[in-house]
Amino acid sequence: MDKKSVFDLPYPLSKRRTILLLINYCLGYMFLYPIIGNIFQHVFRGVSYLTVMCVIYGWTLFITLYLAMPLYKESYCTWKQNKTEIIRKNIILLIGIYVVSIFISFVVQQLTNTVTSNNQLNLVLMVWRFPYFTAFLVLAFAPIVEETLFRGIFYRAFRYRFSLYAASFISSSAFGFLHIYDSFMAGYWKDCWYFIVYALIGFFLCRSYEKTETLFGPVLLHACYNGIAFLPLIL
Repeated sequence: MDKKSVFDLPYPLSKRRTILLLINYCLGYMFLYPIIGNIFQHVFRGVSYLTVMCVIYGWTLFITLYLAMPLYKESYCTWKQNKTEIIRKNIILLIGIYVVSIFISFVVQQLTNTVTSNNQLNLVLMVWRFPYFTAFLVLAFAPIVEETLFRGIFYRAFRYRFSLYAASFISSSAFGFLHIYDSFMAGYWKDCWYFIVYALIGFFLCRSYEKTETLFGPVLLHACYNGIAFLPLIL
């Protein structure tokens, strides 16, 4: 009998945990937590912006890991058994993700007459102000929190109920939109073209999850991709 893929198994997170994860990120991290942080800064004027950000991001990460623990326990079992093969597959995907993202980014830059995306520009500014905090964001926070949401919830849930292609499209599109959300809301349409770049990156992260069958795969790939992009900014 053929061994079942994890995608053929029931989704390991309960509806309650899944809903709370979505609330924590989409409502809390995206909207509510920053508002609370601003109020806190106005009330306690001695508290620095960096301190507030550390609390917000640290809380979001903690809640994400706590609620997604059943998913990470499942993923750890697969990682423990196949870590060498998982790393090998991710190296191949990392090469692919860079070749594709560099080419598509160049095309978008030529079409829109821009140098890079607003998301990347904001990252540069963050590195200048808070280099260690930014390192935490790109190497730990974003890979864990975003992969839990977009691959662990969106891709995994839709992959179980529909198909690989539908799950990849939904997860990658949501991931791409997240990275141009501010520009979309501000009506900066040129930057919205970078949706294509981020959606393609999301597709490679979906492939990592599909190939490795553990959330550790896309988390590791995401961290490596960010790390390579981050390195020139601190040198």
